[in-house]
Amino acid sequence: MNLRDLVLGSSEAQQTRDPFFERYGLRRNPFPVNRTIFAEVLFNQEHAITKVAQLFKEILSNAPQRRAIAVLAGTGGGKTHFLRYCRRSLEGALKETERRLLFVEFQSGSGKLQDVAKEIISSSDSFCREIGEEDFITALIKRLRNGGDGALSELHQDDLRSAIGRVLESSKLGFQPKDRAGQYTFDLLREVCHRWMAGATLSPTERKYLGVITRINTASMAVRVLTEALQLSRALGLFHGVVLCLDEIETIFTRGQRPAQYQAFLQDLRFLYDEAEKLGKGYSLFLLSASTPYGARSLQQVNFPIFQRLGFEENQRVILNPISGLDEAKRFASVYIDFEKEQFLKEGGKPPRKAIELLSEGEIGEALVAAAGGDDAKKSFRVNQAPLLEALHRIAEDKRSLQAGM
Repeated sequence: MNLRDLVLGSSEAQQTRDPFFERYGLRRNPFPVNRTIFAEVLFNQEHAITKVAQLFKEILSNAPQRRAIAVLAGTGGGKTHFLRYCRRSLEGALKETERRLLFVEFQSGSGKLQDVAKEIISSSDSFCREIGEEDFITALIKRLRNGGDGALSELHQDDLRSAIGRVLESSKLGFQPKDRAGQYTFDLLREVCHRWMAGATLSPTERKYLGVITRINTASMAVRVLTEALQLSRALGLFHGVVLCLDEIETIFTRGQRPAQYQAFLQDLRFLYDEAEKLGKGYSLFLLSASTPYGARSLQQVNFPIFQRLGFEENQRVILNPISGLDEAKRFASVYIDFEKEQFLKEGGKPPRKAIELLSEGEIGEALVAAAGGDDAKKSFRVNQAPLLEALHRIAEDKRSLQAGM
């Protein structure tokens, strides 16, 4: 067996239907394990969806707009799931409009603002490849050459204007010119520009040919360059803005950073938000943040302005609903089972001749008790979705194992 067979065999094995679950019209266990996210499935969060939709529609106007909303829930309350659901749904909705936005996810406690800027630039490259361009810079250059060169004069950041201008000049001989020394082709100069925008250190010769003086090694510089690059993209009709999903805000305060460190990140994040749109210029920015109540309280105490800007004030934020009681747990389980049944049928599966339920009411109640910490008295209390999914998965697997052992 060769490597190709091993890889394809592994992939096929993951998609193989399980005979036990086929009896119920399912491909496999319908309840994801280890907090695996099914972005297509969401249960009982209509109030949150409605508010996100209302704000999101406001950034689809002709002029750049900034909007933010925060999502609150306890650990395992479905925050990351909700962000992924929103991303998938909004990406799908945009396909029915003329607006194009980048979608970027960032774990709040995992880096500096420069890392957020790099993620946005990386997402712009991915977006451009999806529409048939080689990368972000190439897409800008093509549009500048196709009657959009006037937009270059609107850039106020000297180094960015010079860098894009030099790459543009190098493209005028069919994207393959050479300088007098025979060194700097369009491809090479574009690559140098890409590295400069990512904050890399350039050699003196590279800086000379690109026409830049400053290295992008501070958050303020990264924000200024990013803002103008995205403004240029909007002016040229490439894409109109960014949806930035900031997950786990609480980790800003729980990963051992000193106050000076997390305050610097928060101030830089504030600068990113404020600079996105000014006096009708810039790009549209939709900030969707997620946090535990602890993270929200901490943010309010240490930096109230960014608490406001991220949409954490009471009239802006939404609180995700936990699972409340056995009846709701049954409906919750049914949503995941019905989704898996739909996928089974889409893949050509045949429904069972006799309708039988995967889990009984008693088994769902057992999962509810397990998710509540094993206290039977808590059956009527609230539990978060993640531990309930794990409990449902385990009970379904135990049932399959018991059948296999007979």
